[in-house]
Amino acid sequence: RMEEEISRMKYRFFTNVSHELRTPLTLIITPLETLIRKVSDTSIKQQLESVSRNAQSLLALVNQLLDFRKVEMGGEVLSLAKGDIDRFLSSIYENFRLTADEKHLQFHYESSLSSFYMFYDHDKLRKMVNNLLSNAIKFTAEGGHITLLLREEKKGFVTIRVEDTGQGIPTHELTQIFERFHQAESSERGAGSGIGLHLVKEYTVMHRGEVIVQSEPGKGSAFSISLPTDLMPEEKLTDAVAEIKMGDPSTISADALGKKILIVEDNAEFRTYMKNELNHQYIIYEAANGVEGEKQALEQEPDIIITDLMMPEMNGFELCRRIKNNLAVSHIPVILLTANDNIENERRGYKEGADAYIAKPFHWDILLSRVRNLMEQKLQRQQAFETNIEVNTDTLTISAMDEQFLNKVLEVIEKNISNSEYSIEDLSSDMAMSRVSLYRKINSITGNTPTDFVRNIRLKHAAELLKEGRLTVAEVAYSVGFNTPGYFTQSFKKAFGVLPTQYK
Repeated sequence: RMEEEISRMKYRFFTNVSHELRTPLTLIITPLETLIRKVSDTSIKQQLESVSRNAQSLLALVNQLLDFRKVEMGGEVLSLAKGDIDRFLSSIYENFRLTADEKHLQFHYESSLSSFYMFYDHDKLRKMVNNLLSNAIKFTAEGGHITLLLREEKKGFVTIRVEDTGQGIPTHELTQIFERFHQAESSERGAGSGIGLHLVKEYTVMHRGEVIVQSEPGKGSAFSISLPTDLMPEEKLTDAVAEIKMGDPSTISADALGKKILIVEDNAEFRTYMKNELNHQYIIYEAANGVEGEKQALEQEPDIIITDLMMPEMNGFELCRRIKNNLAVSHIPVILLTANDNIENERRGYKEGADAYIAKPFHWDILLSRVRNLMEQKLQRQQAFETNIEVNTDTLTISAMDEQFLNKVLEVIEKNISNSEYSIEDLSSDMAMSRVSLYRKINSITGNTPTDFVRNIRLKHAAELLKEGRLTVAEVAYSVGFNTPGYFTQSFKKAFGVLPTQYK
């Protein structure tokens, strides 16, 4: 009992320390990327790139501690997705080429499988291969050889193999190499934490696969991971957010001018850094915790909220949930930033209504692209509403509350559609909202004023009646609440580009 409690305390310590390290690492890595892009002096640029690589290595060790903790506590699950494993390994190979070249190693990738699609956990497999290649580079002297191979050595399984001509592993240690905290006695440059290969073994077992090692001191090692090709996810999860099209994030569109962003982050230094980077393009508001963030959201009505996940008083999940369940601000997209990068948190974030989820540290370009694309998507939804005859509230809105609100507005308008005397005051009264609140909400979702929105709904209904062909243009005009056929014709042409008679 005491031993279990000590283990839990130890894993909690690992987790807390790792999370504490990730924020300062973000403050090192993210500004470095900005500096590297701006510096033109080759010598200084190389030094900054070296600092960046070492910071990334430190981050990888911190992440490995978190992964180890999750495995030991039984909190890891497979997140299977279909992918081309040949292209996947090729991309990992490209990422390691520069490191191998710097150490003057001969590094090759060989595959007998071209465009081979199968289900695997992309994140875990990347960590597995990264671990094996990192070790191979670490323990192979200059001038040595490293090869990454992909084969189908037996039916129903693919084999990923990392071979090196490094210092090798003593025979008596081969049976212990995958045990947690095991450190090779023969390591001349430090054996590491003894966590990496343990994770490789655990992740392989989770894939129902097998990992084996062959090695001889002084001649090198070969690690082989065999994975079944018939793995299938237990359930298909639909993406909560469509795949983002990455563009040039440095481009400032005219639509970005005057847009407001609220940053909710308890780390003052990181919050200031984000503000300084974003205020070139947007109007920035700040909050140091979720409670203050909710207050600022209601007061300022920003176009986007960027919030950290772990904060005192109210965390990012709760802030997101409260935003998406408050009609005054439920239309505002929320981007969750987190130092705890795992699929469970991502699922929960989307369940609470988050519109995007980004793990720290992040590439600055990715955050800028997310912000810009969320704003562009809103504009596209509004433009589609203007041109489409049908009103699809599920595609026009980004939250369940907004969809319910818009459906209620449509229900009230359609109930009074033939009444030319039906006013915005009447609509406000039927919706139990002030005219100002109604204006803000309809405008934020559709880009229309309430008056324009009501007219658009009348015209869309008119278009449906004209398609049916049972009524004259004049009859259609009166049936959708226009006082004169002439004003109806003028409004219809402005909206759809053709006269009602031509549309009919």
